[in-house]
Amino acid sequence: MPTSINLAELNGNNGFVLKGNRYDQTGYSVSNAGDVNGDGFDDVIIGAADAPRGASYVVFGGSSLTPSLELDNLDGTNGFILQGVIFGDDAGWSVSSAGDVNGDGLDDVIIGAPFANRDLSLDVGKTYVLFGNDSFAPSLRLSSLDGNNGFVFQGTDAGDVAGLSVSDAGDVNGDGFDDFLIGAQGGDPNGDRDAGETYIIFGGNSFAPTARLDSLDGSNGFVINGINANDLSGTSISGAGDVNGDGLDDVIINGSYVVFGRNSFASSLDLDSLDGTNGFTIEGSGRSVSDAGDVNGDGFDDVIIGAPNVDVIIRSWESDAGESYVVFGRSSFAPSLDLDNLDGTNGFTLSGIYRGDRSGTSVSSAGDFNGDGFDDILIGAPDADLNRNTKAAGESYLVFGGNDFDSTLELNRLNGSNGFAITGIAAQNYTGRSVSGAGDVNRDGLADIIIGAAGGFNGGGDSYVLFGSQSINTIERVINGTSGRDNIRGQANPEIINALAGNDSVVGLAGSDTINGDAGQDSLFGNDGSDVITGGDGNDLILGQAGDDWLQGNNGQDKIYANNGNDQLFGGNGMDTLFGGAGQDSMLGGEDNDILRGQAGADTLFGETGQDSLLGNNGNDILTGGNGTDSLFGNAGDDVLAGDAGNDILFGNNDHDSLFGGQGNDTLWGGSGNDVFELSPGVNMGVDRVKDYLDGADKFKLGDRFGFGSLEFSELNIAQNGNNAVISIARNNQVLAIVENVNAGQLNDNDFIVE
Repeated sequence: MPTSINLAELNGNNGFVLKGNRYDQTGYSVSNAGDVNGDGFDDVIIGAADAPRGASYVVFGGSSLTPSLELDNLDGTNGFILQGVIFGDDAGWSVSSAGDVNGDGLDDVIIGAPFANRDLSLDVGKTYVLFGNDSFAPSLRLSSLDGNNGFVFQGTDAGDVAGLSVSDAGDVNGDGFDDFLIGAQGGDPNGDRDAGETYIIFGGNSFAPTARLDSLDGSNGFVINGINANDLSGTSISGAGDVNGDGLDDVIINGSYVVFGRNSFASSLDLDSLDGTNGFTIEGSGRSVSDAGDVNGDGFDDVIIGAPNVDVIIRSWESDAGESYVVFGRSSFAPSLDLDNLDGTNGFTLSGIYRGDRSGTSVSSAGDFNGDGFDDILIGAPDADLNRNTKAAGESYLVFGGNDFDSTLELNRLNGSNGFAITGIAAQNYTGRSVSGAGDVNRDGLADIIIGAAGGFNGGGDSYVLFGSQSINTIERVINGTSGRDNIRGQANPEIINALAGNDSVVGLAGSDTINGDAGQDSLFGNDGSDVITGGDGNDLILGQAGDDWLQGNNGQDKIYANNGNDQLFGGNGMDTLFGGAGQDSMLGGEDNDILRGQAGADTLFGETGQDSLLGNNGNDILTGGNGTDSLFGNAGDDVLAGDAGNDILFGNNDHDSLFGGQGNDTLWGGSGNDVFELSPGVNMGVDRVKDYLDGADKFKLGDRFGFGSLEFSELNIAQNGNNAVISIARNNQVLAIVENVNAGQLNDNDFIVE
C-alpha cells in the first residue's frame, strides 16, 4: 500500500468528490448520515454554513457513483439540500447522523444553526432533526419541519450558541430509541460564564414541532454542565459507543469527559460529579472528541481525543503540530485518567508531524476500512502543507486498528501496513478540517470515510468520500532468506522480504515492498513502488529508488539514498549518511555523528544527537541540528536553519534564509540574499555571533521559542564593542548576539521584526 494517497486520484472506483458553491465553504462539517432513504446504502451529510442562510446536503450512497458531483445537481434521487431559515443562522455549521430517533427504521440527521436568534435573544442557537424517509424532494426548508417530518430544539439563553456541535449518541438510556447530543459552549451553568453545556435528548416515537432545551427534565433528556468559567464545554461532543461494556451507550465531551449511559437520569449532571461509576475525567487536553470504535479488538469501544495545539518535541520543537489520543475501553475506570500515562495497554498517543499542522483538529472512528476485523481511526490536520510548499493543503491520516500498540505512534511513520496519509490537493484547501466515518456508501462490505476541505473549489469547498479497500495493505507473498549470504530478487507485486542474518543483497522490483535486512552488512534496493526498508544490525546500504519510500538504517554505519519520490529517511544508531534525492524528503539522523544531504526538493533535515553535518542543497529546506555541535548549510533556496542545542555553525548561503542558533554559542552566516537572524530569550541560550549582517538587506527577528515572551525593540540595548555591535536585553543584560563589523548606530527598529 502507498504511504500516502492524494485526493486528486479519486476516480469513482476508489472514491469520489462532492463540490460546493463558491464561497460557501462546503465541507466545514461532514458526517455519516446512516441510511436516510432506506435503500440499503449508507448516506453522507455535508454542511455549508457560509451558504446564504446556511445549507446542508444529504448525498445518497449507491453502487455506481461518478468521480465528481456538484452538490447543486442533487435532485431528490441522488440526494437533497436542506436550506437554512434566516441569513446569519449558519445552519450547517455542524451536521451529524442522529441515528433512528423516532424508531421508524430509517436513520435521521441533525443540523446545528448556532447563531440563530429567538425573539430578541441573539445567538441562542437552534438544532434541527430531519426524519428519514423513502423519498425526498430536491430541496427542503428547515422551517418546514412540523413534528411529522422532523423538529427543532431552541437554545436557552442569548450567547449559548446551541448547535455549535451536534452528534448522535446511540441509545444512552436503553429505551430502544437512539438519542442525540447538542453542544452549547456559551452556556452559563451555575452562573459560571461560558462554562458550557451539553444536552442529551432522548429519542421517542413522537415530538412536538418545536421545543426548548430548558424543557429537558430527565424523562426526555438532560443537561450536562461544564465546571469552570470559560471551559467552553460542549465545543466538541460525540457518542462514545459502549466504553465500559455495560450494554448502554456512553458519550464524550471535550475537556475531556466520558459520561456513562444508564437507565435513568436527573434533569442535570455536573461534570465535576464524575467518580468512575457514572463516568470519568480524561486529564491532559482535548479540543475534538469522537468515538473510535473497537480499535484493539477487545470487545470494548474506545474513544479518540484531538489536541491540535499541542507542541510535539520528538524530532524537534514542532509547535502546534498536534497530538491525538486513543483511550481503550474497559469494564471499570478510576475517576480520572491522565493522558500522559497512556502506555499502549490502556491507549496510545498519535504525534503530529510538522509545526503548525494542527493534527487532531478533527478526529473520528473510520469503521473497519481495510476489513481486518479491527476498527480504524481518522485524524485531520487541515493546516498541513503538501510537500512542505503548498500551504495548508491539509492532510488526514487513517490509522489501522490492531491488538498491539506502543505508547506513541508518530504519524510520519505510517507506512501502508499500519495506516496511510491522505493529502490535499491545493493551497488553502484545509483538507481534514472535518473528518468522519461514512458507513458503507457503496455497499461493498467495507467501511468508507469522508473528508471535508472547506477551502477547496474556489472557496466553495470540496468533500471527499474514500471507499474502504482490502487491497490497500495486500501483500502478495512473503520471502524469507537464510542465515547465510542471500541474493533475493522480488517480483512485480507487493512483497515482504526478510533477508535474515548474513551479508545479503535484496532487490524489490515493482510493487510497494517491505524489506527487512536484519543482521549483517546488507544491500537493499526498493526499486519501483512505495517501499518500507529497514537495515537492521550492521553497516547497510539502502536505496529507495522510485516511489514514496520509508527507509531506516537502525544499528550500524549505514548509507541511505532516497532517489526519486517523497521519502522518509531515518539513520538510527551509528554514524550514518543520508542522501535525499529529487522529491520532498524528510531525514532524521538519529544517534551519533551523521551526515544528511538534502539534494533537490524542499527537504526537512533533523540531525538529532551527535555532531551532525546537514546540507539542504537545492529547494526551500528546513534544517534542525538537534543536540550536539552541528554544522548546517542551506545552500540554494529560501531555507530555515535552527541549530538547537550545542555550539553550532549555520550557513544560509544563497537566497533568503532564516537562521536561529538555539541554545549554545552559535555562529551564523546568512550568505547572499535577504536573510533573517532570529533572536529569542531563554535559559542557556549562549551568545550568537552573526558574521555577515548586511544593513538594509538582512533583518533580526525577535522571537519567543521557549515561552519567555517575545521582545520589543524598546527592550533591547545595542552597544558598540570594538568593530562589533552587541545586542542584549536591557533589563537583565542577557547578550543575544554579537554582530561583527557593524556599527551599533546603524541598527534601529527598521532592522527588527517583532513576532
